[in-house]
Amino acid sequence: METVETPIAKEIAHVVHIITGLAVTFGVSFFAISLILHHSWIDSIIFLIGIIVGNVPEGMKELE
Repeated sequence: METVETPIAKEIAHVVHIITGLAVTFGVSFFAISLILHHSWIDSIIFLIGIIVGNVPEGMKELE
C-alpha cells in the first residue's frame, strides 16, 4: 500500500527541518563561544546539548 504525503504534512516536515537546522546551528555556535571563553569542554558539550534540546518545541518532538 502506497502512502501519499499531504501538502500540510510536507509543510510541517519543512518547518521541522528548518527548526532543527537552526537549533543545531545555535548549539554549535554557543559551543564554540563557550570554548573561546575558556569553559571546560564537558561544560561546553552539556551547553550544546541543552541549547539544541531547548530550541525544539514540545509539539515538534511528537511529529517525528
